Formats: sequence, structure tokens, C-alpha cells
Amino acid sequence: MRGSDHPSRPLRPSAPLAHPVPAHGRAAYRRRASPAPDPPDHLTGLAPRAHLETRLRAWQHHSQRAGRQFGSPPALVLVDVIGLTIANEQGGFSAGDALIRAAARRLLTAAKSAGCVARLGGDELVALFTGSSAGHRAQAAAHSLRQSAAEPALRTGWIVAEAAETPAHLLDRLYRHARSQADRAGGGKALPGRPAASSLDGIAPAAE
Repeated sequence: MRGSDHPSRPLRPSAPLAHPVPAHGRAAYRRRASPAPDPPDHLTGLAPRAHLETRLRAWQHHSQRAGRQFGSPPALVLVDVIGLTIANEQGGFSAGDALIRAAARRLLTAAKSAGCVARLGGDELVALFTGSSAGHRAQAAAHSLRQSAAEPALRTGWIVAEAAETPAHLLDRLYRHARSQADRAGGGKALPGRPAASSLDGIAPAAE
């Protein structure tokens, strides 16, 4: 999607993962978990997808080295915009871009304690929560977004990461869960640009 050249929000600094790191692994961990040099998303000012994936890989790497889950698992909230296609058709790409920027502001407001808020691409935005209460905070943020009448309307889902998941698999599961929730709440309507789901109704957040 075509977007504005000027971000409406500055990139939120990403906080380090909130759990202790063994002394022998601190240097490697800092290389993986430190803020990425990638520029912020040009449309929303959020972190780019690459930065989010770097943080997820850092947690996965240390879980694998430890042979068990490393600290508390991160949790993620995904939102995308309802009605984006119609906005683009009726008002042009500038109207759609305005909805995406508004969605980013809504997510930033609901996910104030998130360590990273990123744009995956298109209208898909993700907040990453870390620390001992990550799952509870992600759930609260998702609930707040669903209950709010603010515009634009958003589809929302959240999950807790599992140590064996790659970032790509985790983000795919996050999207599938958000889609299954939308199907149950909206009579099975498919998300724009995605096929309808018939076998995803049982998907739920991973146990913390």
C-alpha cells in the first residue's frame, strides 16, 4: 500500500526483555535484543517487522541454548483495520493510510506497557509484551481494543509465544488466531485479502 513519507508518530524505544540473562550470555543477548538500526515504518512511525522478529529470535535463541523456556514467554497482540478496502476504493489510498495511522495510535494507547509496537505490513500491526505478566497485559490490551467504540474498527487477537516457535510461525499463528476470533464474532466473514477459515475455530492462546 502507498503511504505518506512522513511518520505521524515517533518510533517507541523498545525496552529490553524483562528477565535475567546469564552472565556468559549477556554479550550475545545484547547483540540480539538491542534496538535495531532499521528506520521506523514510514507511514506509522512504528518499528519495522525486522526489529520485532529480531527480538523474538533473541528469546527463542536463549530458550534453545538453555534447553527450556528462557524466562517468561512474550505475548503478542495483533490488530488489522476493518473496512480498509472500502476506504481505499471510495477515498483513495490517502484515506486508507489515514485509517492505518489511526489504528497505530489506537494500538499504542492500548499497549502502553509493550516493549515494541511494530507494523508487519499493510494494515497488520503488532504489540510485543515481555516480562512476568506479559500474557495478562496482552489480554487486557486486546480486550480494551475490542470493547472500545473508537475508530477505526479493528480485528484483534493475542497469543503467548512458545519456545520452539520461529518468529514466522509465531506471527502466522497470531494471525490465524485473530482470524478465528473474527470468524466466531462476525459470522465467519473472512478478513480482507485472506481466505475464510473453516478449521481454525479451536485455536486459542498458548498456555502461559
